[in-house]
Parts: sequence; structure tokens; C-alpha cells
Amino acid sequence: MAKTYHLKSYPHIFYVHKNGHKRFGFRYTYIDSSHKRHEISRRNFGSVQEANLELDQVRRQVMKGNANSLKFINLTISEWVHSFIEANRSRWKVSTYHTYLYTFRNFIIPTIGNVKVQQINKNIYQRLCINKLIDKGLKHSSIVNVHHRMITLMNSAVDNDIVSRNKLSGTKIPTITGKLKKRLMTADELAKFNRQLKHEPILYQTIFHVLEDTGMREGELLGLTWQDIILTKLRIHINHTRDNNGLRTPKTPHSRRSIGISKQLAQLLIKYQTWQVKLFKHLEQPWNEKTFVFTTHKGVPMSNTTISRNLSKILKQAGLGYLSGHFTAHTFRHMFASYLLNNGMPLTEVSHALGHANPQITLAIYTQRNPASNKNLGSKIEQIYHNKK
Repeated sequence: MAKTYHLKSYPHIFYVHKNGHKRFGFRYTYIDSSHKRHEISRRNFGSVQEANLELDQVRRQVMKGNANSLKFINLTISEWVHSFIEANRSRWKVSTYHTYLYTFRNFIIPTIGNVKVQQINKNIYQRLCINKLIDKGLKHSSIVNVHHRMITLMNSAVDNDIVSRNKLSGTKIPTITGKLKKRLMTADELAKFNRQLKHEPILYQTIFHVLEDTGMREGELLGLTWQDIILTKLRIHINHTRDNNGLRTPKTPHSRRSIGISKQLAQLLIKYQTWQVKLFKHLEQPWNEKTFVFTTHKGVPMSNTTISRNLSKILKQAGLGYLSGHFTAHTFRHMFASYLLNNGMPLTEVSHALGHANPQITLAIYTQRNPASNKNLGSKIEQIYHNKK
């Protein structure tokens, strides 16, 4: 074991010779409130100043009565992320687990993973994480989502006595300019889109008319099986949602709902069902009421990536290419809500149709984005569907 040398001017600090260089450390002894003696030892600092700075932090924690947090003094963000994920995994939904895991692996650990939990502050966080995400080109909403998960992580550190307070609270995320803004189609644009749909495969005609006429979420559409659609009663029951993480229960209990559909949409679904049955027979695959409603030409469940790609293609073919980036599959949901609200449907009914927990959520999302004067959907969807004026 290497011989240790003590410094007269710094009684708690020592150094050893390692590979021809001096490496510094400290030993600090204190008595807790129960009159028990404790010793804290740290080493491998590159200079006296580094060791003394760390020692000062230890002293301050002891004086503040936060001695318990000293055992976490070298805990890094990356290490705490791992513990946090494992501690919460059993109580999270699968989608929540994967969302946190994706966020931490791709945005938090690569930027501030090596920073110690007790040393992170707004300046370090802004410089090493937030600014890097902005430079990377992330949307403002995506950065806000990353920030919310980081705040949750640090709040958990407070709850576990790792830090005394969340130093990242109150961090302001800069507004990013120059990003594409989502917007709804005008009545004329929607009419053009629907005219182009008539020339598209029956699969995509059905997908986009269902999104357009029901306001369901994209994941809810992907989770539909034929037993969820009661064509004779003109009803679609939302019982599941599906994405890259698989099939599961909907977003909230209120998302389980029944949606009324028009006779025209029911007729389109019957036509599409006939096509799908023939496709599965040709592929020699079994087809039954538990088959996913929307599958590819190879008989595999449809993905949101495929929907997005074909939406962009149809927009261009309809002469609406300028909407690419502004208009997504989820925007149909906003159009549906706007049409209902702007044409006098009671807020409570709109909220139920969208699967919101309460009308306040509907108001918070749609009255801000689509005020009463919004004329984007001047004609009824049903009229546009039939290309009437």
C-alpha cells in the first residue's frame, strides 16, 4: 500500500505518489447527534485545491445536519437514473417505463450522466444538457418533456435524502424559433385531400377517413380489432392502444369509450373488411374478429411510421405538399375537435368523444389553439366527405 503524506497547512488532507504523480485525498471525522463518531474519506483528487473544495462541501453538509447525504456525495446522474428506473419500473405502465428509459438514455446520460447529483445546478444543466439539445435540433416540446422527466428524477433525489432541494426547479427552457408549427387544414384543403384519397388504396382511404371522422388517437386506431367495430350499430369501441411497445390499455380510463360513426364510414369499413379478408386468404393467414383492423399488404400490424410516410405522400399528390411537417396523423384529432366545438356541440360531449378525463382538458387544449373565430373547418366534415358544398 502506498505511503501517505500529510500537509501541515491542511491537517485533514493527505497525498500519495501514484505513477509518478501526487494524488490527494482527505479524511474528515465528525460526531453525529447520537454522539457516534464517523469518518468520511475521499481520495484521487488531482490537486490540494480540489480535495479541499470537496472537504468544504462535506463540512457544510455536516453543519446543516445533512450528514446522511454524504454517502451519496460521489453518486452520478447516470447511477441515480439506473436506481430510479429500477425502483419505479414495477409501478409504471410499460409505455411510461419505455418513455423514461428512452429519455434518459438518449438525452440525459449522454449530456450530464457523469455529473454528480449533488453538484448539478441550473448553470451546468443549461450549458451541458438544454443547450446541447437545442443545438441538436430538438423541438421545444420535446425539450420540455425531457426537462419534466429530469425534474422528476431530481425530486426523487430529494425524497431519498440524496440532495436537500431540487436546484433545477424554476429552470426556464428557451423558446425555439424557426420550427415548423402544426396547423389545421382549411375546408378547401381537406376537400382536396379527400378527393385524392379516392385514388388511393382502400387501406389508406379507410385509415384516414377513420381518423378524420372519429377523432381517435393514432395509437387507438392501431389497436383496433374487428371485434371492436359493431357495423350494424354504427359504433366503434376503443378498448386498446398500440405502438412500438405493443398492445395495452388506453391512455386513461376515460379513453375507453364508444364512438358513433356515419353510415358512409361504415360502408367504407365493410368494403375494406372484404378486401382484407381476401388478402389474408391469399397470404394463407387466419382471419377472425381478433385480427387487427389495420394491417399492411403483408398482413402484419400497421405501424405509425407507415401511416406518417403515406400521409406525406398523399399530401404531395393532392397538391398540399406545403403542409408536410405542419400536418400529422394526430392533427386529424384536432380538426375533429375543432369542427365539433365550432359547430356548437356541447363541450361535455366533445370531451367524451375525445376520451378526455374532463371538459377542462378539452378546453385547455382546443380553445387556445382553436378559438371560436377559427374558420379552418367552415364546412361540415360530413359534407366535405361527400364533396358537397
